[in-house]
Amino acid sequence: MKRIIQVVVVMAVMLVGFGSAALATAGQGDVQRVDVGRGTHPNGGSIRFDAGHQTVVYTATFAPGATSGWHRHPGAVMVVVKSGTLTTYGLSHPPCVAQDIPAGQTYFEQDASTAPWPHFVRNRGTVPTEIAVVAFNVPIGGPARVEADAPKECVNPA
Repeated sequence: MKRIIQVVVVMAVMLVGFGSAALATAGQGDVQRVDVGRGTHPNGGSIRFDAGHQTVVYTATFAPGATSGWHRHPGAVMVVVKSGTLTTYGLSHPPCVAQDIPAGQTYFEQDASTAPWPHFVRNRGTVPTEIAVVAFNVPIGGPARVEADAPKECVNPA
């Protein structure tokens, strides 16, 4: 009986595997796909998804000298730098310590809501900096970022 069950399981797996390949079809109609951006992961991490929350994807362009102001995110946040160099302060680094993220790189914070400091970004370069942001665990209909007071350790990072 055990042997019969094993044979049935193997046959079912083969049937599903081959059946899936036979059922695959090419797309139809006018479908256009555009990458928002790509970035290499500097380190690993994990994301917790909270039920009843949303994931928000947006882009932003910072002119030379532009800043974001101090803010927090409600959960994990991933930033892909498309062009230019983004300088970050806070979150996983002390607020007056600059971290440059050049084009083609990704920044990831596992839970920005519990970071020891709020976050501030600046374009210190001479060309616009374009970013794509994925903010996780945003309350439904809520903001993907919330304004925050400047930390007393660093009101205006250089």
